Amino acid sequence: MKALFTACLIASTLAVPAFAVEEPGPERAIAMAARAAPAPVRGVFEMDIKSVGHSAGITYLNSEDDYQNQRNLAIELPASVEAELKRMLEVGDLDAALKGRHIRVNGPVMRVEIHTYLDDGTVSDKFYYQTHLFVSNTDQIRFIR
Repeated sequence: MKALFTACLIASTLAVPAFAVEEPGPERAIAMAARAAPAPVRGVFEMDIKSVGHSAGITYLNSEDDYQNQRNLAIELPASVEAELKRMLEVGDLDAALKGRHIRVNGPVMRVEIHTYLDDGTVSDKFYYQTHLFVSNTDQIRFIR
């Protein structure tokens, strides 16, 4: 009887499928955005901030040193969120305060088409995709370290 119980116990553990735990990092955000494109999809994602950029009043927190890298997740902060983060963290230079930090962000992520420009400044027909996570409120951001 004991041998039968042991055999059943072993068989039952072998029959349970192993599921990979999906990391909440940039790779998952990029994959989810690509599957949902062109629509946004909500999620919770974590990343190390490797670089910070600015364009047209928006601050971008990047998961890669090169924001054009296809593996980059760009967290998009409007000026109002940037100002609130400066106040919360009590810093003047947000770029220096955030670079190297690990954050968790809850929000919509989406694949964004980025067009390149010709030498004369006109938009070309060439483009590439970036993945952006949109933040509208500091409540969406948690600092892990």
